[in-house]
Amino acid sequence: MKSAAHVTIGLPDGLSDAVESAVKAGDYAAASDVIVEALKLWKAGREAPSLGDHETGALWDAGLASGPGRFASIGETISEAGQRSKPHR
Repeated sequence: MKSAAHVTIGLPDGLSDAVESAVKAGDYAAASDVIVEALKLWKAGREAPSLGDHETGALWDAGLASGPGRFASIGETISEAGQRSKPHR
């Protein structure tokens, strides 16, 4: 097992309630597990490469050049995303 540093933190009521709820719901075994996962996600986001203005502009232009989208509303887009995220059987 990896060694772990023990750290004491203070959380605002809303966050501490969310951590407690996640543990009570059985999503996590302990509050520390919630915090560890949150910190891993935070760290991954900070380490992810970001696009510069030039790259973002090029992607925007490519999107416009590709023509109109196939969905008429954000609801249709969300529905399609939901369908794509379901496991294939």
